[in-house]
Parts: sequence; structure tokens; C-alpha cells
Amino acid sequence: MAPAGVAGGVVLIAAAWWLIDAGSFDRWCRYPALARLRRWSYRRRRWAAMATAGLVVRFDRHEVLP
Repeated sequence: MAPAGVAGGVVLIAAAWWLIDAGSFDRWCRYPALARLRRWSYRRRRWAAMATAGLVVRFDRHEVLP
């Protein structure tokens, strides 16, 4: 099966799930995806501010942000 067919099937199943039970779709798919997106974007934009405030900690040669 072609990758486009697999992607289309996943989208179709997700749309059907959302139409049937939007609450569980939000809980299991939408909110976790939004959380990952926000975490990624906040880390990219906020690193300089956290470093300036002294909130960056080094642990085993890795920089750890709160």
C-alpha cells in the first residue's frame, strides 16, 4: 500500500473517531498533540530568557530547562 493511501486511511479513521466521540478524540489525540507543539515552540522561543534569568542548569554536560 502506498504511503499516501496509509496517510489517507489514518486521516479517515481520525475524522470518523472525531465525529463519533469528539471528547475521547480530544483527550487521546488533540490535547497531547497540542501539548507537544507548545512544548517545542516554548523551548525554542524561551531558551534565551531562561538562560538570562539563570534557570538553565547543566547536568552531565547537557543543558536542562525547567
